[in-house]
Amino acid sequence: MDGTWDVVALSADGVLNNLTQEGDGHEYFPSYAFDGEMINMLTNRSGVEMGPAQVRPNGTEFKVLDVVSAIMSVAQAQRFQWDPGYTKDGWQLWAEIANLNLDLFVQPPTGDKIRLTQDSVNGPRDWFATWSPDDQFILYNSNRVNNIDENLYIIPREGGTPQQLTSYDYSVFHGAFSLDGETILFVSNEDEILMMGEMSLFLMAVDGSNIRPIGDETFEGDAQVSPDGRQIIYMSNESGDWHIYLMDVDGTNKSQLTETGNNLFPVWETIPADAVPEATATP
Repeated sequence: MDGTWDVVALSADGVLNNLTQEGDGHEYFPSYAFDGEMINMLTNRSGVEMGPAQVRPNGTEFKVLDVVSAIMSVAQAQRFQWDPGYTKDGWQLWAEIANLNLDLFVQPPTGDKIRLTQDSVNGPRDWFATWSPDDQFILYNSNRVNNIDENLYIIPREGGTPQQLTSYDYSVFHGAFSLDGETILFVSNEDEILMMGEMSLFLMAVDGSNIRPIGDETFEGDAQVSPDGRQIIYMSNESGDWHIYLMDVDGTNKSQLTETGNNLFPVWETIPADAVPEATATP
C-alpha cells in the first residue's frame, strides 16, 4: 500500500476531511475521547518510533506527544476514558487511564461497570479493544509480556483470564474480527515498517492458529456498532481496495461510504447520550 496514511473524518453526507494532512507523516488507528473533543492516534512524526498524537475533530491543534506528555495531556483535560465501543445489546467498552496506564472496562445496560484488566502502577497497557461479532468476547492489544512488544489477547466480556493469541518479539496492532467471527485480521509492525508507511496485514483463526499474510483473501470485518445501536460500519477489501461500508444492524441497506484510496479501521464519532447520532465515522 503506497501513499501517506492519514486520519480522515467522513460525514454523513459523504464529505471527507483530512485531519492530519499537514507534513509527510503517517497516522494510524484513531480513537475518540468520551467527550468527543479530541482524537488520539499513533504517528511516526517523532522520527524515532511510533508514538501518540492528538487532533481536534475539526483538524485543528494537531500535536505529537511522547508517552509522558500524552498522560499529562489527558490528565489536565480530564479525558481519562477513550475509544468507546458498543454492542447490539447495549454493552459499552472503553480504555481508561488508570494506574498511570490504560486498562479496559465494560458497562452492561444495567449494573455496575466491570474492570477487565488491572495491573500495578506503570504496568502494561491494554487498548485497541473491539467486540467479537457475538458480543461475548473482547479482542485487544497489550504489552504485558515484556512492557515493550504489543500482542493480541482475548477475554470474556464479564472478565476472566485473558488468552494470548500472538507471541511475537515485535509489535502487532489493532486486531479485528471478520463479520462471521471466524477470522481475525491484524497489522504487523515487524522491522518497524509502520514508520515507513507500510501496512502489512495478516489473518489468523480466532484461536490464534493458521497465521498467514492476507494475500488475495477477502476480508469483511472490524464491525463497529453505532452509539444508538441502529447501524454498523465495517471495512472490506471485496472491491480490491479497502473501503468503509455501512449497514443496518440486521445486515440490510448496505452501502459503500468511501470511493478512492485505501480506507481502514473506522470508528464512530463519540456523541453525547442525549443526542441523536448521525452516520459519522473516522477511517
